[in-house]
Amino acid sequence: MRRGPGAPVAFAVVGLAASMLVPAPSRASVTGLEIHRTAPAFGGASFGSVGTYDVLYATARFSIDPRLPVNATLVNVGGAPRNVAGQVEFDADVVLLRPTDLARGNHRLFYEPVNRGGWLSLSLFNDAGERGSLEEPATGGNGFLMRHGYTMVFGGWQPPYPGAAVPGMGVASGSRLTPGGGRLTARLPVAKNADGSPIVARLTESFGAAGSKGTTTGHLTYPAADLHRPPLLQLRRGPDSRPEPATGFTVRFLNEWSVEVTSPADAGLDAGASFELTYDARDPVVYGLALAAMRDLAAYLRYDTKDAEGRPNPLLRNGRSDVEHAIAFGASQTGRTVKTLIHTFNADERGRPVFDGVHAHISGASLNSQNEPFGRPGLKGEDRFPFTYATTYDPLSRTSGGWLLRCEAEGNCPKIIHTDSENETWTAGGLLYTDTQGRDIAFPANVRTYLFASTQHTPAASTAPGMCQQKLNPLDYRPAMRALLVSLDEWITRGRAPPASRHPTVASGTLVSPMRSATGFPAIPGVHYNEKPPHPVLADAGGSGIELLDYPAIVPAVDSDGNTRSGVRMPELQVPTATYTGWNLRRAGFDERIDLGLSHREVLLPLPAFRDGRLVGGALPGV
Repeated sequence: MRRGPGAPVAFAVVGLAASMLVPAPSRASVTGLEIHRTAPAFGGASFGSVGTYDVLYATARFSIDPRLPVNATLVNVGGAPRNVAGQVEFDADVVLLRPTDLARGNHRLFYEPVNRGGWLSLSLFNDAGERGSLEEPATGGNGFLMRHGYTMVFGGWQPPYPGAAVPGMGVASGSRLTPGGGRLTARLPVAKNADGSPIVARLTESFGAAGSKGTTTGHLTYPAADLHRPPLLQLRRGPDSRPEPATGFTVRFLNEWSVEVTSPADAGLDAGASFELTYDARDPVVYGLALAAMRDLAAYLRYDTKDAEGRPNPLLRNGRSDVEHAIAFGASQTGRTVKTLIHTFNADERGRPVFDGVHAHISGASLNSQNEPFGRPGLKGEDRFPFTYATTYDPLSRTSGGWLLRCEAEGNCPKIIHTDSENETWTAGGLLYTDTQGRDIAFPANVRTYLFASTQHTPAASTAPGMCQQKLNPLDYRPAMRALLVSLDEWITRGRAPPASRHPTVASGTLVSPMRSATGFPAIPGVHYNEKPPHPVLADAGGSGIELLDYPAIVPAVDSDGNTRSGVRMPELQVPTATYTGWNLRRAGFDERIDLGLSHREVLLPLPAFRDGRLVGGALPGV
């Protein structure tokens, strides 16, 4: 089956039209929320007036009716197995952090679909270090979210990988996860054809290490349909290179979940090379049910007193749910996911609005692929229109769309804060701010967008270059994130609007072509400029990855020091001692001079001179 760009919008519109044709079946949603263990959180630490927190480890069991229009928009849900009541069942891991005394909290639900099995909010808002046990004091970081009284819910949604154990990003950049290690996952059903036969599609998988000698193992997101049909192997010499025949390489299936590639002795590739393997895949997971799990768990905790099996809601206070408002947060992979969630629905099976607010962080101009036939949501979907919140027309795909099309039609759009590092604009994210012809757009009134100027994907804990030419970028945007979460909360609860959006625009001359003459990036001795940022492409959505047409690449303009002129400029940019960029280039041995933006490693360049060279070395005036 081939499905063109913009199809998710079509599913939404069809679902709305169908609402007048389908009778109202029974509604179950959360059939059970089973708490396995409760423990004091963060070593029993107390957080100001809120006091202590408890951590609850749970499994949520779900049952949805695929006949309801709100669920019929989920791709392949009609092919999922059903129970005797005609419902589709699945379950997911859940962790809750709640104030021990709910009355002392702020009565807000802060829901985070976990990123590849783990939460990011405690690092991004609380400055916590490595993700550790929620029962250890250090995991609470500076305590920001707890001092503000949020009840936090971390929900698993990605299916486990049934093959051999692999690293976290080892299957399509984390599209499936090896169980264990504290990772939260979900058990989602596989869809079949109406006659019970497997659904099969031609897919292309990418995996690195093409420059390695000997053998390389590649892991597949979906099992191979036919182990006797050889897959097609190609290679890319670097991220910007086009696929070419893998001459001299051999490939074979190890099993239905993995392949082995053997390299010739004289391949002549470096560590920047990668393989692309095209094969017939079968048994698509109904990945859209991950979105239903997020919706229904949040709705249950917000509205219901007990689950379908009679267990009380763990957030009950005085006989009713403590939750007055709900916020969804996601970063990077899950930033794209929370936007996909709102794009798909923001009301449960009973029509109740779920999220009042959404904070989508470092997600650029992309949705995610949960609601596609063979979803691989670890991958970045920069080739899928629409690219932004406003509804626009795209002459390349000849479709109209916007991320809020459905919730605007239903009148349940949340308030949205969208924050990006500069890295996202260098990885095809500039189309967040324009239409596909490069013209400025007006964002809907319920959306604020903020670009954190001259920052990388997440602030570097160490500036050591690694595989890059220059030091990594440590510019810290997390104080601004905390301020904007407070603004989102006040917008939801008090109607107090946040500051106006701060981002580059074409009209102001701050959103421009990546050509050096346009951005104004200065000549710095020993520093090569990024001349090849990735372009979004209109691609074949059937899985072969054929690039058809390029969309424009647009990036922020910089000042005379090479720092971004627009957006939210941190104090380090107001009186600069260094050049900070949203891109970095690979060093020799890693496809030299190719942008490492997709690896989120950006540049820190201490300024050797002030402006026109009158000050050589030392500190800048006034520092």
